[in-house]
Amino acid sequence: MRLFGILLVLALWASPADAQERWIHQRGNVVWDYCKNEGGLSWEDGVSWGFCLGTATAFADALESMGQACQPLGTTDQQVRNVFVKYLKDHPEERHEVAVDLAYRAFAEVWPCP
Repeated sequence: MRLFGILLVLALWASPADAQERWIHQRGNVVWDYCKNEGGLSWEDGVSWGFCLGTATAFADALESMGQACQPLGTTDQQVRNVFVKYLKDHPEERHEVAVDLAYRAFAEVWPCP
């Protein structure tokens, strides 16, 4: 699934600048709308779950590549999603902020770099 996150980032990187701008500055409330569903049986639930997983892993990979968060070896994509969703759930007062900033706080808190 980490490949999905990487492909999502690459697709956005290769897309028009205004689409990249909208995605990078996506607010936590928008991402929460996709992430709050734990996944049902409908097609829409699967898309939401996949979007959340891809967003969380893309943010985590980007932050790790910049040395801002250091996941332990063997961390699964589901664990990454769980950490991000838990942070969004536990901090509703912050969801109006940019989602990547929220991801930074979530991952740096749980997986700080030495």
